[in-house]
Amino acid sequence: MLFWSIVPLLAATLAQDAQFTRESNGYWKRTTSGVVVTAPQSRLRVMTHGRIVLRGSAGDQVTYRLVERVKARTPAEAHRLLGSVSTTTRTSGDMTMLVVEPTVSPNLIIELQVNVPRYVTGAILDTQL
Repeated sequence: MLFWSIVPLLAATLAQDAQFTRESNGYWKRTTSGVVVTAPQSRLRVMTHGRIVLRGSAGDQVTYRLVERVKARTPAEAHRLLGSVSTTTRTSGDMTMLVVEPTVSPNLIIELQVNVPRYVTGAILDTQL
């Protein structure tokens, strides 16, 4: 049982990939994506700050994409305002929990997109706007 609790944590941690770009409207955007390993016939609980978009997917993995936007003059200022992101997963029984904790700031626009395959039997979304 401990093995199945550690695998999702490692998968989410190792699969993270971040991109940092400037948009034409003066905003800087950081996009972080990853994969969450879940067992068949499992449920998913997602916890974060900001908007959550949940979509069905034809794939066989739960994937997520965190998009953070901030208005800043320089890349250094944007990095400072964006801060850090902590992503963790844990499994208990048939429930897998994905917790994405970005820096919270009134200047930050946050959206978490989660794609779930058919075998996920339910989803609980917790957010603080």
